[in-house]
Amino acid sequence: MAGEGPYRFPDFDVNVLHSTVVDDLQGVLALEVVSQDDPEDSTAREDARPAPAVKFAFTIISMFRSADYEGATANLRSFMEVDTPSLIAWPYVRSFISDMLTRSGLPEYHLPLLQIRTRLEAPTPVEDGAELE
Repeated sequence: MAGEGPYRFPDFDVNVLHSTVVDDLQGVLALEVVSQDDPEDSTAREDARPAPAVKFAFTIISMFRSADYEGATANLRSFMEVDTPSLIAWPYVRSFISDMLTRSGLPEYHLPLLQIRTRLEAPTPVEDGAELE
């Protein structure tokens, strides 16, 4: 997302590095947030955009704990296999970036509401006309 005004904020990638159930009642999620570098040849052009005001890379670890009840482990496994943990952790990522930029004297900036791409499993391509199971 490019910022407005004299500062330009970088585009970024968010990747799920790890999402697993570590014991019967606890799951762990690792999200990596990395600013994207500009293409090297963009600075050579006359109409090149200004360099991003910041670069960043960090990993956030989130732990999710379930109450102990019948079926808790199965429910926790299902919970950890979808994007829900990422959706819960994302507001903390946004808050962290916003706070760090403001503390450094840069103008207020907020990451988009959502930009999660799960890389745990590659999507299975579906051929045209194929029936889904």
